[in-house]
Amino acid sequence: MGSLGQIQTLHLRNNKFSGEVTSSLKRCTKLTMIDLGGNRFTGKVPVWIGAHLTSLIVLSQRFKEFKGSIPRHICHLNQIQVLDFSH
Repeated sequence: MGSLGQIQTLHLRNNKFSGEVTSSLKRCTKLTMIDLGGNRFTGKVPVWIGAHLTSLIVLSQRFKEFKGSIPRHICHLNQIQVLDFSH
């Protein structure tokens, strides 16, 4: 996934993916939209999302099994218009 440096949108909703979200996505710095909802990702909300994907406009992570708090680095998403951590 990290080799897709020019990718702008990533829709992975409802695929029953599990485990932690791969950190290789942090190399996809042109992403403006990520939809990871409806999967079984675990662990904490990745800090690198706010630190590396600062062009995000939409971030949807609903129906997750994430634990812990939302990292402060999410505040670095200056372009964000939709931030969905529901359910």
